[in-house]
Amino acid sequence: MALVWNDEYLTGIPEIDEQHKGIFREMGSLAMSLLQGKPNEEVLEELKHLAAILREHINYEELMMFQEGCLPEVIWGHSEDHQLFLQHLHTASTELITRDEIRAFLRYAIFWMRYHILTIDKPVCSQFLAMRQGMSAEEAHERSAAIVIEAVPLILGGLHQTYSELYDSQLHVVHQNSHLLDVQRKLKQTNQELEDRVILRTNELTEANKKLQDEYEKLRLLNQKLESAQGQLLQSEKMAAIGQLAAGVAHEINNPVGFVNANLGTLKSYVESLLSLIGTFEQVSNELPAGVQNRLDDIKKNIELDYVRQDIIDLLAESADGLDRVKQIVQDLKDFARAGESVWQNSDLHRGLDSTLNVVWNELKYKAKVHKEYGDLPLVRCVPAQINQVFMNILVNAAHAIDNMGDITLKTGVEGDYAWISITDTGRGMSDTVRKRIFEPFFTTKPVGQGTGLGLSLTYSIIQKHKGRIEVESTEGVGTTFKIYLPIAGLGEQSREESSVM
Repeated sequence: MALVWNDEYLTGIPEIDEQHKGIFREMGSLAMSLLQGKPNEEVLEELKHLAAILREHINYEELMMFQEGCLPEVIWGHSEDHQLFLQHLHTASTELITRDEIRAFLRYAIFWMRYHILTIDKPVCSQFLAMRQGMSAEEAHERSAAIVIEAVPLILGGLHQTYSELYDSQLHVVHQNSHLLDVQRKLKQTNQELEDRVILRTNELTEANKKLQDEYEKLRLLNQKLESAQGQLLQSEKMAAIGQLAAGVAHEINNPVGFVNANLGTLKSYVESLLSLIGTFEQVSNELPAGVQNRLDDIKKNIELDYVRQDIIDLLAESADGLDRVKQIVQDLKDFARAGESVWQNSDLHRGLDSTLNVVWNELKYKAKVHKEYGDLPLVRCVPAQINQVFMNILVNAAHAIDNMGDITLKTGVEGDYAWISITDTGRGMSDTVRKRIFEPFFTTKPVGQGTGLGLSLTYSIIQKHKGRIEVESTEGVGTTFKIYLPIAGLGEQSREESSVM
């Protein structure tokens, strides 16, 4: 990824060449840090240091051009190219936070440095040298034009602009992801408010039950059942609200992803046309004078045309893969958004697990590494949205049970007429007393305001309605395993139909 210095980059001005070498070294150091997997804090510091050196170098070049007396149009053209790069440099040094973003910027910066030195800095430095020997600025400028064949800078400029647009498009997708994270944070705040309301209502009902307990024991038992039903209803309504919001977010993201994808396709077509044009130049180059051919060969070598030709195609392919990843996440959000549906259908449980993992990934990624050990599962007759809700409740609880970085392992298989799914975490685990009560409505070990105690109660209810079963094994200080059994043939649906007939 990094630039390698060689004599082809020499401009003839020692102080500028030394600055260029320093920039090359800093880019190489940053590329090596990314390759070695250094912590993000160190990589970000290196990026800021590189940005400072680049700004200092650009200011030095522009001041030198003014002092040497270059033509105004030369100074303006040089400055214009600097300003385009400085815009991206400012964004990179103040807003980039992930390794992929930094890696993308470094690719762009390397290409820009190579392009800028070979097609702009070297001609300008030749003007410095000519003017120092007594030549006028106009004559020096005219003579410097012979350094680069007129058509080649145009081609390089087009490639440079193409890469800039691609970089801007990638950042746009990143900003859309940031917007999604903001929406998720707001969603968490909304959930917290709903949980506070449930807790307040629960406390009111509990106080009323205490006053009436001795005289109305039967009524207390009835109220307990009503509270359970009410709690599950609230939880279901909350999931439906989450689903609606997720569907809306997915729809909003689809629009920019659509036009970025279309632009990327057009960009690919443009690049292919440019590469075809270059190929045509290469085919007819033997018809040109020997001196022109030699100059063309030197330029191709200087700009590493074969590398650029392959690398730009690879970059377009990587960008397309990234868009496909975004579209898959959006599709998973849409699938998960149908939480309110209760349609029985033949479902791929592995797909349900994967889409749920995508939805709750923000809860898991800083707490655990997820390991998948999937077996061969047939399609299972169930209500997919409800089973996904079961997966989500258990996965989120697993993340909350892990204090530092741990592991979550997903396994699947078949046992007789049942498909089973196990979710194991390396969290705090539970005592036998707590384990026996986890499916009770409103029971929670979390501090007040951080949990309603309804998630596992609703999970148990969903599994019961599917005529399945759920088993729990837990050891304090070691971790917990939830194992879910679901009848492949959908016995819960059959039982519901029989009840309707009766």
